[in-house]
Amino acid sequence: MSDLGDRIAARKPSRWTVGRMLAAGFTLALVALAVVGISAYVRIGSLVATQDPMRHSHMLLGHIGGLGDAIHNLDRMTRDRQDPPTTEWTERFQMSRSTVDRRLGEVRSEADGDLTHVALAGRIQEQVDTWTPTTGGDVSLIFPLVSEMHQHEEAQLSRKLAESRASAQNTRWLILWFVVATSILVALCARWITNKITEPTKKIRAAAQRVAEGDLTQRAEVTSPRELAQMAQAVNASMTAILTAHDEAVAATNAKSAFLATMSHEIRTPMNAVIGMTGLLMETDLDARQRELVETVHASGGSLLVIINDVLDFSKIEAGELSLDEQPFALRACVQQAMNLVALTADAKGLHLSSHFTPECPETVCGDQARIRQILVNLLGNAVKFTEHGAVTVAVSTAPDLNAQESGRVAIRLAVRDTGIGIAADRMDRLFLPFSQVDASTARSYEGTGLGLVISQRLAEAMDGGITADSQPGHGSTFAVTLRLGEAQIKTPLGYAQSTPASTALTPGRSLLVLVAEDNPVNQRVAQLLLERRGHRVEMVSDGEAAVEAVMRTRYDLVLMDVQMPVLDGLDATRLIRADPPAHGAPRIVALTANVMVDDRKASRSAGMDGFLAKPIHEEELDVVLATASAYADVRLAGQGPLPGPDTLEPDTIRACVDAIAGVVPDDRERLAEILHNFADRLPGVLGKMEEAAASGDTRNLARLAHGLKGSSSTLGANRFAAICADLEDRAFRHPEGSADLLRDLHDQAREVSATMNTLSRELVSA
Repeated sequence: MSDLGDRIAARKPSRWTVGRMLAAGFTLALVALAVVGISAYVRIGSLVATQDPMRHSHMLLGHIGGLGDAIHNLDRMTRDRQDPPTTEWTERFQMSRSTVDRRLGEVRSEADGDLTHVALAGRIQEQVDTWTPTTGGDVSLIFPLVSEMHQHEEAQLSRKLAESRASAQNTRWLILWFVVATSILVALCARWITNKITEPTKKIRAAAQRVAEGDLTQRAEVTSPRELAQMAQAVNASMTAILTAHDEAVAATNAKSAFLATMSHEIRTPMNAVIGMTGLLMETDLDARQRELVETVHASGGSLLVIINDVLDFSKIEAGELSLDEQPFALRACVQQAMNLVALTADAKGLHLSSHFTPECPETVCGDQARIRQILVNLLGNAVKFTEHGAVTVAVSTAPDLNAQESGRVAIRLAVRDTGIGIAADRMDRLFLPFSQVDASTARSYEGTGLGLVISQRLAEAMDGGITADSQPGHGSTFAVTLRLGEAQIKTPLGYAQSTPASTALTPGRSLLVLVAEDNPVNQRVAQLLLERRGHRVEMVSDGEAAVEAVMRTRYDLVLMDVQMPVLDGLDATRLIRADPPAHGAPRIVALTANVMVDDRKASRSAGMDGFLAKPIHEEELDVVLATASAYADVRLAGQGPLPGPDTLEPDTIRACVDAIAGVVPDDRERLAEILHNFADRLPGVLGKMEEAAASGDTRNLARLAHGLKGSSSTLGANRFAAICADLEDRAFRHPEGSADLLRDLHDQAREVSATMNTLSRELVSA
């Protein structure tokens, strides 16, 4: 792009300017008009010149006629002669004879140069000379000569008239062709000038339009006329400036993201030790003073972590990296979980905390549950923070929204009302400004970064909704969130896992074998204490290569894999395990990292990890990971049966997993049976779609289907089947030509998996 701009800028501007082009056009038009005028003047002059011979012919004809009349009078005088002639007659005869001689002389004078007229005039003169008063003359010989002279001159006049008409016709056609040729020449010149001006103008206008639309890939290539070339250079220079500014902005954003990611990792690593160790310390025997100090450190670490999370979330939103994970979830449970997070603080202040749902609210919706809960926690946290007495209420209802209905979604309105201090009308405009609170006194009296409402508003907007606020000082505030969510039913194996309380991970007799791959000794110790306190067996390695060797050697129920490690990082270690799973089955692998940016989560998923656990480790999140691993394990739990060996068949691992899940939720066997039946029933359709994706070369859809099938089959204990899916998912991107063989293996394995799940489904229903 820059090379193209340099080449365009290096071109020598044309000598033609708009003024010169217009002057050339006007000059050409004037020259054309002058040519037409001069040619017309010359031709008309030639026509005028042809009129003199014709006038001469007319005069000669008049003289010939006068000669005839004079001869006729002479003849009449001769016939009237008296014998003897009188003097009077003689005088009149002489006068008539003189008239004839004079007329004949005029004819000779006018006909000078015409040999025919000269000869005829000579012959007439001879006859007139013989005419005497006594003998007279023979007019019969003279009149034919005069008539012949007259006819000859008429013929000459007719010829001259014909030549004049022909000349006039030629002049008319010549002028016409001159006008046509000149018009065409002027039109061509005008078109050339128009193109030379309008085409560059169009290019400049198109380039300016592309700049306005954000397309900076094509420059305005204009070299003439000079003024437009200069305008094009200005537009191209603006493109270059915009591109430079864009590149600088992207570089600044990348630098900021890299800085935040690095700082997040560096801060979270020691915070993991602070929060983890103080959490463990609080569960030991401490006196009142010691407990107060430890709780203060633990709470301060939690507060610092909240600030770090807010800054990172705001950075993600500003960088446009916010992504939503839409999954079905229970709306009531989501609201209740958000309320539980602020319940202790509200209870300590004596506030009444409650929620109300209108009858038309759907039980389940499809959306990003974590982000919706984050919005609610922010609003509830503010409500509790700024309320000293009274109540905080969450009202959930459906909002009338025609656009949402047409798109098959439902508009959910969540209104958080409090009886707190309220907000002055002149301060409402500061609510959604980053790093800002309503006034300085509030900033001093209440802690906070001023990012919570900003983040909540951006999250709501990302869900095609928004936040409105209504408040009166001294009477409380109402913050209403409207979100457009999809209606859905929860029909995944996670349904019962989510309903299982986190405390199940602490249940005696459900010990898991966990591998912790972590290079930091302090973090190793924190993870080990947290896991062992829950009754799990823990093994440690300090790099990715050792983690791969351990997984190949031992069947683990769960691997907590740090991402940044020496020798081999956690992502590459996971890829090696997924690419070549051990014979006893690949374990569930959860990322354990202080890198919590969006790209870090995407990288862990693409590497084949099953989950993401951020540092510092929150015990509630750890309990969910452990409960999920426990519920989805493909072996019998400690005390419920022997551990399967490397030669264990796929039906045995599926049965072991189903027995383990049924042990967790014994009262929901019918639902588990339905899940098994649905998996077996839908499996052929999914495999068919994978065949179509492979045949059409749609590797992205093939990888997506393989990934989903891998997760669900692994959840239900079909580990070999899941391993083939994992291999297929990886090959879809790396070596798509080898997908056909794996699809055949999937079809072969699918028959056994479907038969086993249908059998277990019937057994659960009949039990």
